[in-house]
Amino acid sequence: MKTEVRFLMAIFLMLGVLVGTNLLFPPIEERSPDGLDGASAGDPAVRTGGSAEAGVPEIPTSSAPRLPSAGAAAPVEV
Repeated sequence: MKTEVRFLMAIFLMLGVLVGTNLLFPPIEERSPDGLDGASAGDPAVRTGGSAEAGVPEIPTSSAPRLPSAGAAAPVEV
């Protein structure tokens, strides 16, 4: 078999694996915590009750855990 044919066959087989995997295991559609799904979940007017035409972006909230305050824990002596 020629090298060019093997190269093209390898590319088509890799594309087939990518497409076949997505057909067998479709991506999971995530639902937002407020119960909205689809395009309405990404619309700031729907989420905040504000106006999307106002041009005011929504301030994202952090999901990082809070660190304990400095005075909350007693120092450990070694």
